[in-house]
Amino acid sequence: MGGEKSLGTPHRFSQKFTSISLPLLIISLIFTAILASQLYPLPSFNTEIAEFAPEDSASKAADEFGIEMGNQSRQLLVNVKMKDGSNVLSIESLKTQHQDYLNLASSNGTNIFKIIAVSEIIELALNENDNGSNLSSLIDWNDLLLRTVPDDLGVSEISSNEQILSYASFVRSALVSNDLEISGLESWFDDRNTTDDPTPYATSTLWIIEMNSSLNSEESKLAQVELRKSLDEISVNSEITYSAISIDIISYDVDENTMKSIALLILLALIVVVVILSLAFRTITGVLFPLSGLLIALTWTYGLLVSFNVQFTALDVAVAPLVLGLGIDYSIHLQRRYEIHRNKGQSTVDAWLNSVENLALPLSLAVITTVAAFMANLFSPLPPLKSFGISLALGVVNAFFCSTILVGCMHVVGEKVSGGKLSLASTGQLGEKFRKIMTFQSEQKATIMIVTGLLTVASLFGAMMIKTEFDLTDFLDEDMPVMEVRDEIQNSYEYASIQYLYLLIEPEDNLDSINSGEKLLDSMQYLDETLPHTKGVVKPSGENGRPQYVGIYSLIRDALELNPDWGVDFNLKLYGDEIGKIENSQEINLGLALVDLSNNDSVGDPLTGSTWSERVNEVAIIDSTGNISKLRISVYVNSGSNIENTGIVSDFENRVESISEQLEGVAIIHLTGDMVKIDTVLTGMTNSQIKSTSISLFVSLIVLILLTRQFTPSLVVMAPVGVAAFWVIGSMAALGLQWNVLTIMVTALTIGIGIDYSIHVWRRFEEELKVNEGNNWEAMNRMHSSTGLALIMSAGTTICGFAVLTLSPMPVVREFGLITSLTVFFSVILALVVLPVLLVESKENAKTN
Repeated sequence: MGGEKSLGTPHRFSQKFTSISLPLLIISLIFTAILASQLYPLPSFNTEIAEFAPEDSASKAADEFGIEMGNQSRQLLVNVKMKDGSNVLSIESLKTQHQDYLNLASSNGTNIFKIIAVSEIIELALNENDNGSNLSSLIDWNDLLLRTVPDDLGVSEISSNEQILSYASFVRSALVSNDLEISGLESWFDDRNTTDDPTPYATSTLWIIEMNSSLNSEESKLAQVELRKSLDEISVNSEITYSAISIDIISYDVDENTMKSIALLILLALIVVVVILSLAFRTITGVLFPLSGLLIALTWTYGLLVSFNVQFTALDVAVAPLVLGLGIDYSIHLQRRYEIHRNKGQSTVDAWLNSVENLALPLSLAVITTVAAFMANLFSPLPPLKSFGISLALGVVNAFFCSTILVGCMHVVGEKVSGGKLSLASTGQLGEKFRKIMTFQSEQKATIMIVTGLLTVASLFGAMMIKTEFDLTDFLDEDMPVMEVRDEIQNSYEYASIQYLYLLIEPEDNLDSINSGEKLLDSMQYLDETLPHTKGVVKPSGENGRPQYVGIYSLIRDALELNPDWGVDFNLKLYGDEIGKIENSQEINLGLALVDLSNNDSVGDPLTGSTWSERVNEVAIIDSTGNISKLRISVYVNSGSNIENTGIVSDFENRVESISEQLEGVAIIHLTGDMVKIDTVLTGMTNSQIKSTSISLFVSLIVLILLTRQFTPSLVVMAPVGVAAFWVIGSMAALGLQWNVLTIMVTALTIGIGIDYSIHVWRRFEEELKVNEGNNWEAMNRMHSSTGLALIMSAGTTICGFAVLTLSPMPVVREFGLITSLTVFFSVILALVVLPVLLVESKENAKTN
């Protein structure tokens, strides 16, 4: 073969490599054992939204607020249904729900801050309006209404009372299923002497449990998991089924499911590797040695990551199949070349060293470009992507070392132990067959280029249709119970995914407190007026309904509605639905008003039973003189798709910008919450993809220019790689897939893998030209019989290795497996079909010019 040493000449490093093979293997095995010990007990996974979101000023502010005011509230949603499908709002059902909640709270009370549930709202109403009575004393709904509804409260009074309408609408939209039937209840309010049964009907109701704000994120997650367990136990002995879900529970289930997925995928990937190596080389050593090298590489990769305390996320489920898929590529190239040298009479050590030397340049460059593609994630603003990139780069380097050095040591030691009886079966006939198949290229050059161009143009149009999405549930099996609960809630309630968005207000850097005068009142009034028109905010039907949020404006307004005289001492009065001054010539002091309410321990919220004092503590940090150091506004929002979430966050950012202008010189404001973090992650994913792809292209082009010492040939070798990237994106569009935390790496991965194949083809073509000078197609045909066949074998193995990911129970991993398999397929097809045409044409054009 062109460019190779004389096959009868011993390699200059033969004696040295033979002498170090056994010691190097022993040292490697000891090192492997040490790192393997780091993997017991098995590493934990942490896949929280907060882990994905980058650190910014808002998250820092949230941490500071959490220290003084308690952490941001985490909600646990509980779907409540009768086992026999009967009315969940019947008095008997509500009594059972109340008792079940008391049992739940008794065993988990310190972890629960408050609950919003129909049964508890009714319990509170009875306690407040019926001399301390409770649900257990009720006969039916007629009895309940007579005890709690004032005689002078009718339909007209309800329709004109904003507070009642707001609470009622929230209960109907967020706490009761869409099939709610209240015709009997409406008849009762029209005529209390009606004979119609006022009992409302619904098939399910929702509990919103807010976790204790003193719990950190990990403690809250574990507490919610325990609550779910307790609810499951209660359901067993109750006539009601309680199904819990939350972002934290989803995160927990993702982490628990990840280890199972890793074990399954590694097992399946190893089986695929064994099968394909067996078909390719048909000897024990041809399978055992590369497989052992890859297992050592995996152990080193995970062991080193654990040793350096790297936090694993669900992304790392893809590390093992990727390392196996890329590592086996190196092994097959080396084994294929080793086989050629052995079958021509070279000794084991000479055959292996010559194989490494022949392939050192293309393999090294392939590793450099692949590592660069992965390490480009270090420029990502998302911490898990940075960690994932490091893991993959480390895995590739380990796989390269093990495939080139350790597998060679295994061959040398194995041959010595066996007395020279180990050898590889020849696949030379396969090479000749493949060479004959590929002769069509010289006759169909125009057709190949036209088809390639058409597919690339179509892919460009498809790329415009792909959107970016991020959802932790993408890491979960669709058949898991938590996914069934999520789907059921989404289909049953108008507001199916309620979350909090937080507006955090603190003094300007040069101030100690927030001025609580007119500027603050005006800004809070602006927020109250605009929230009903802000996307996603939970509010009554219609344009003028009050939004559901917790802030100083809604708190003070509720106090003024209950007692209009209360605001006299603070120069505050309610004008319709707005808070204003009593005397324009006098100042107001919202801080002192909050101080007064903080001393009131009576019930201040009919939905949760929170006292006025507790409500103040939720929204403000104040001292005894009324100086406000922090304000927190919590807004109920109904999250949806990523596109809807982005619109919601954008709308809120506009509100924050307007409020910031009003509070200029007084306070600064931050927007936080899980939805904001998700939006930040989406933006970070897009930035990560652009940066990683750009860096991969740049590094690959620089490597090729250094290799070829010419710009134009570098572009020729690079062209199929760029086309492959477009084809992959077009395939995603055709398959209806979106960008997610794994698939955004596909473009950089395509460049890393594609440049590997292109370098192998170009390098071998140049070597063959030295022997077949002037006959470009003969040189290319000889390339196909050796390197071409090796590329097909390695690509086939890599495709099968990546395809194992499609068997994962995680949708996001399945999609990644499918796309990476297509990446390898397109890369090898373009390298073996299109690149040869480009290389030959460029050579012929160079001669002509």
